[in-house]
Amino acid sequence: MARVLVFVFLVVVGWACGAVGQEEQRRGWSTLQFGWVFWNMSELNQLLEAQGYPTLPESCFIWGGQNTIVLRGWNLNIANWHGDAVAKSDEKLTKLTLTWFGGSGERALPRLPLGSFVNLTLGVGIASLTVLDHRPASFAEALSSPAGAFFTRWFFTVSPQLGVRFPLLTFKLDEPITLMLTLSAGYTLTFDNGAWDQEGRALKGPPANFNGWIVQLMVGLE
Repeated sequence: MARVLVFVFLVVVGWACGAVGQEEQRRGWSTLQFGWVFWNMSELNQLLEAQGYPTLPESCFIWGGQNTIVLRGWNLNIANWHGDAVAKSDEKLTKLTLTWFGGSGERALPRLPLGSFVNLTLGVGIASLTVLDHRPASFAEALSSPAGAFFTRWFFTVSPQLGVRFPLLTFKLDEPITLMLTLSAGYTLTFDNGAWDQEGRALKGPPANFNGWIVQLMVGLE
């Protein structure tokens, strides 16, 4: 039910962005995003280590894109992120992939310097966990002697952030275009039932959540 409500929220934000852009001809822009998420993988790593698998790092590089449109002093954003954390040891491998999609509202903080703003993002995501016990020498061997297991887990997120945005370069065309740099930091809270899915079977397992600090750098033209 929660994922349905978040999905409806994202659809409404997307529709609003399009409607405002058509009716009020407000300006909008697209942004490339890079950053890192820092999470607590200790419980999962203990279980992986006990089973002989390499443990995952406590941080993950993420990247994605964001589309923004302005409405009455608010920036409405639709964004997506993706990141992989991989650990290898001899023939064994552990890989955790995160992909999530969100909509957010952003408000400037005029009393603070450097184009400061506050942002609140709601989103949905999926985590994929892959473990390999050995590396098959051929496709036929991989079929006859499966090397590992694959799990997925859905969640939804709430992420408050603070950031600053400032111009780097301005291109003097028919309409001036400015290259903007944005730095932001915040905390992401994730909510789910704590169960991994393996081909339709729910398996309770760590981590308890994917909460973590997130730091982002964004570059775009406005």
